[in-house]
Amino acid sequence: MNSHVTVLANQKGGVGKTTTAINLACGIAGPRRRVLLIDLDPQANATSGLGIAPDAGETLYEALLGERAIQTLIRPTEIKGLDLVPSELELAGAEIDVARADRHVYRFRDVLQPLLDENRYAFILVDCPPSLGILTINALAAAHTLLIPVQSEYYALEGLGALKKLLLQLKQGGVNPGLEIAGILMTMYDARTNLGRQVADEVRRHFPQKVFRVMIPRNVRISEAPSHGLPVLAHDPHSAGARSYRLLAREYLARARNGFVAAMPESSSSKEPRNVKNKPSKQTARERYLNTLLFRQPDRIPLSPGGGRESTRAAWHRQGLPPEIDGMGNIFRYACQQLGIELDPVTEQPGFGVESKMIPQFEEKVIEVRDNSQVVQDWKGNVCEIGKEFSPEYLRNAIDFVTRRWIKCPVETPADWEQMKTRYNADDPARLPPDAAERGRRLRDRREPLAFSFSGPFWQLREWLGFENLCMMFHDDPGFLRDMIDFWSAYVARLMEKAFDFVVPDAIHISEDMAYKQFSMISPAMAREFLLPVWIRWRKLARDAGVPVFDVDSDGFIGELIPLWIEADINCCDPIEVAAGNDIVAFREQFGQRMAYRGGVDKRAMARGGKILEDEIRRIEPVVRSGGYIPTCDHGIPSDVSWTNYLETVRLLAEITGWR
Repeated sequence: MNSHVTVLANQKGGVGKTTTAINLACGIAGPRRRVLLIDLDPQANATSGLGIAPDAGETLYEALLGERAIQTLIRPTEIKGLDLVPSELELAGAEIDVARADRHVYRFRDVLQPLLDENRYAFILVDCPPSLGILTINALAAAHTLLIPVQSEYYALEGLGALKKLLLQLKQGGVNPGLEIAGILMTMYDARTNLGRQVADEVRRHFPQKVFRVMIPRNVRISEAPSHGLPVLAHDPHSAGARSYRLLAREYLARARNGFVAAMPESSSSKEPRNVKNKPSKQTARERYLNTLLFRQPDRIPLSPGGGRESTRAAWHRQGLPPEIDGMGNIFRYACQQLGIELDPVTEQPGFGVESKMIPQFEEKVIEVRDNSQVVQDWKGNVCEIGKEFSPEYLRNAIDFVTRRWIKCPVETPADWEQMKTRYNADDPARLPPDAAERGRRLRDRREPLAFSFSGPFWQLREWLGFENLCMMFHDDPGFLRDMIDFWSAYVARLMEKAFDFVVPDAIHISEDMAYKQFSMISPAMAREFLLPVWIRWRKLARDAGVPVFDVDSDGFIGELIPLWIEADINCCDPIEVAAGNDIVAFREQFGQRMAYRGGVDKRAMARGGKILEDEIRRIEPVVRSGGYIPTCDHGIPSDVSWTNYLETVRLLAEITGWR
């Protein structure tokens, strides 16, 4: 990817332009995504806002006059991956001197060109002065895109009109024909006032598809952060202001990956699913997956009814599915063929397995055979009782639904824990494919989405300790618990870092399963204290590497967990079990576009079929239309879902996702 230049400009002062420049730069910068912020405002607020004292002569003044290279002005900041070209008051003189120079409109473009040739930075952001003078015009002449912060107040449209007029003059006059609007950002938004909402609606009406979905609220932490020489993302990362700027960074990067194609309007009277065009597919499965979950513009929503395990597939074969059609991928394609649904051609794509399981594993064995059951040891060291019709292999590969009773778990004492840790060496070569470099190279232009999956801290500690012992330890021995959590946090982080060196996936999937039918297994307060820091650490690591989707899986009722996941910047969850009290329609109303979903189709309705199934699909249809949702069965498809009802589920889902 070549360096992309975005200018932040608005001739009106006090609209949050510099604050946005600093925090957007901070939000998109990382170890694998270098960003340069250029302070082109003589007031030098972007410079001081990053904790750098302006120095006399350390500006672009001489560079604009052809007397200095921009590379000599670049200074590192405290933010990893973010550099700065500072400013100070002397730059004000450039307004006069540059206007007298040859090619005066292109002076900044000429200064920037050597840096673009080096392709050192993924993004270059330019903070302009609050005017439409020669410095701003120079910046616009050199930019690929323009980001316009707009305060949610009465005269907002007045300033936008003048800037739009200048933009058209630069394009039509041949100064910069390729200049486009990256987006318009509503700042200092107060949802409690009618004026704020009216201004935002009016801006959207005049500039359809250009306004960022996220709006930056009025927030004390945003206001006080510059006095500490920090972006609000670093000053108070858990504040409402920081969360909004993280969402802006995510949306900006999403638009960048899509070539800054405008998002769809936020409402539509069309009967088709929002963001869906019922026409021949032009997007790859990967693009479609990302465009859906990131609230962008997919050609169709991914069609994914869910999979059945061994007993379900056996029942379908008895009910008419040809015996030679097996494996859920083949079964799904056969179902679509029967329904006349044309799917994309199958593409061959290598996997990239990250082995996070213990090495070596425990011996799988039968310990005791009883009248109606057997006691076995699984690969994780758990001793449990299962039905005689199953083997220990069923506990390894989720071949079918197996009810078990735990008898003994592998970690009961500190000595057990010390021994267990030896089985998790993140630097073991077996953790990554032996041909990791070659696989990574082949996956760069992949057409299918790629995800890495890991056990979350709650899930993994339950595997070691057992559920009851884990819950007791939160109260009785939090020190021991923290040691295990910290170990797992560091272990998974190290695996991510090693894998990211070869390929950056489209998604990280974390398994937690930490909720009952009506509430979470531990209180939200305990989850905040013990688990939230781990989620934040992993999410930041993934975000800095460029992973767009971070998905958490938990059965049970997750309504009180979603706010914590949003706080960790987790942007997707599954499977949204309806029988546990989850209502995806209510979740969308409550959490808006801060959370995307996979799942949410009631397996009980799938089993009953007929009008009940049809009503269930119509119930979730508004969420499909609003984006950020891949509808699928809210768990593995059970054996009481008949082959006929599976076909009907595929048909109905195809209708609301744009495949029929």
